[in-house]
Amino acid sequence: MLGLMIFLLSCKESKTPTSTQNQIIESNALSDDDLEKSIRRMVRAMNEYNVPAIESLRDSVTPAHIDVLLPLWDIELNWKTKDGFTFLMCDQIDPRLKPMMQEALNSPLEDSQAYGLCYLQGKDCNFNSMLDQYGRFSKEAINQQIKALKN
Repeated sequence: MLGLMIFLLSCKESKTPTSTQNQIIESNALSDDDLEKSIRRMVRAMNEYNVPAIESLRDSVTPAHIDVLLPLWDIELNWKTKDGFTFLMCDQIDPRLKPMMQEALNSPLEDSQAYGLCYLQGKDCNFNSMLDQYGRFSKEAINQQIKALKN
């Protein structure tokens, strides 16, 4: 159990675990091998900024995963790690993710900005409106939508 806590917390840069984080990690069903293994895969993918692995794990995120992973997210993480969190959580509708998705709007990556926008826009999101004629993210369209969202 201690090894898993250290592994999970390794994605936080120069942060020490708080008693709340320890309680959350210990109170979740980490004795369940499947949950523990999937969390390890998710954290490893984010730590390594392995986008294909993160993308492959998106469909397997559950509220139990969010309970364990969310306390590890911090606004002071490096952008690759924050973008990894955004990529992993972008399909979720959990309201606790709002600060993460708001921060995604400040990411240097259009992908993260678009995912953050769609989360924040909810059912009103038109993902295709953020793409250019070639199907790539349009920085201009994303910036316009970010501006409109903030107004």
